[in-house]
Amino acid sequence: MRRRVVFLAAFLRVAFLRVAFFLVAFLRVAFLRVAFLRVVFFLAAFLRVAFFLVAFLRVAFFLVAFLRVAFFLVAFLRVVFFLAAFLRVAFFLVAFLRVAFFLVAFLRVVFFLAA
Repeated sequence: MRRRVVFLAAFLRVAFLRVAFFLVAFLRVAFLRVAFLRVVFFLAAFLRVAFFLVAFLRVAFFLVAFLRVAFFLVAFLRVVFFLAAFLRVAFFLVAFLRVAFFLVAFLRVVFFLAA
């Protein structure tokens, strides 16, 4: 009877240790899964930041392109206003020459009548 009790106690110890080692292995796997998920969530947060930066850079490049177009339009308008000023001077010179030709014709008539 005593052998049976000793055998049963040894069997229960071995069974308990097997269950304990199984639980330890299970917890190791669980902790590894948790660590893996932490790494995955960290990478997901990192990718969120990266995608935000990409979107921010897209907006920045769009604004740069918009400013390039704006500066081109400003330069174009400078040329247009320069040409407008040039045409004003040209029209003033044309009006001045008209007056001069009118005065020349008027003086011809005056000198013709005086002679």
